[in-house]
Amino acid sequence: MSLYDEEKVKKIIKSDVNLPLSYRNMIRKTLKQCEGREEEHLKIKFTRILASCCIATILIFGVVYAGYTIYEKVWKEPKKVTYEEMINELPNEKIDEEEKRNYITEEEAKQKAEDFLKNIGYTNIKLIIPELKRSYDNQTSAYYMIRTDESYNKGIIITVNAENGKVTHFEDMDLKNENINADNITEDEAKKILEDNLSIVKEDYSDYEFFEITKINNYISKSNTSAWYIKYCKKYNDVFNPNEMFGVIFIVQNQKLVVCSLGLKEDNTFQNNEVIITEEEAKSICEEKEKEYTNEDIVNIYAELGIEKMNTFFYDLDNNEDLKDKFLQIPDISRNVWKVTIMHNKKEDLNIYESTKELIKQYSNKCYYIDATTGEIIGGKEVEN
Repeated sequence: MSLYDEEKVKKIIKSDVNLPLSYRNMIRKTLKQCEGREEEHLKIKFTRILASCCIATILIFGVVYAGYTIYEKVWKEPKKVTYEEMINELPNEKIDEEEKRNYITEEEAKQKAEDFLKNIGYTNIKLIIPELKRSYDNQTSAYYMIRTDESYNKGIIITVNAENGKVTHFEDMDLKNENINADNITEDEAKKILEDNLSIVKEDYSDYEFFEITKINNYISKSNTSAWYIKYCKKYNDVFNPNEMFGVIFIVQNQKLVVCSLGLKEDNTFQNNEVIITEEEAKSICEEKEKEYTNEDIVNIYAELGIEKMNTFFYDLDNNEDLKDKFLQIPDISRNVWKVTIMHNKKEDLNIYESTKELIKQYSNKCYYIDATTGEIIGGKEVEN
């Protein structure tokens, strides 16, 4: 073992890992013995003790060891909480004066909304005084809601992030009642018209990249008019984060852009963890887990890197608990994961209305979220055939 390697090991030992004191003393004593000596038996002794301690650390403290880096497990046992407990954990709906000092003012929020409306082609719009509201989505502490009508079902609604002044939502509630006939255009034409005519795509949201475009049939029910929905997402290491998304629903009429709604989804929970686990390792983890559920043959298995929030899908399958009036609560975090999909032969006679846990375990196709750093199953979902 070289001095360089010993220094790296020393660095690990000094890190914030809760090793028992006896382990720490034993390792440090052996390190001291090795210093200035080249006897092979001391090196071997040191290597064996270190290996034993690392294995014990993994077994006792639940960490993942890769190379010289120690990674703590991500998955935590969910808390079982009642609805009342969930409500009590939330901050008070009323925003006090001390908090308001950290936010933009009503006038600033109104100006942000007016500038935004001009940007998307709305002029001479009279806005109602903004309302400052508490946010409970973990993305921001508060927002301003600004409207053009006293009713929440009419006129224009805009929300502005009270912390940074970003418009997070816009919707024209009256468009659905108008008689609009959209142009018959392709996806590529729709995307080009949006990006050529909506400057905020390139200016305010320049760090978001095109993700996908879909068509919403009969969006305007009065005239059976369809609309286009384009999503732009932030990218990390060539992987899109669906939780950091900027989306626009729009119609093109006579080659003119008509914005129906716009939304910004922010994510301050993404941890951008290192990708250590390989694709083959992720697949192997899922195949072993699937064997616990079913003897059905796996007809296909494929994996891709993704960014997903941790969830309790597999925890629910593994635990037959009667929650009654309780809910499972886990940390709200997003991680780099391997999304591993396992497919079985379709069972034509399986009644989807009887999808008990046992039927899901045995017959359902599943998508596993394998943490790309630790290799843990941190969530997933049922997928269609």
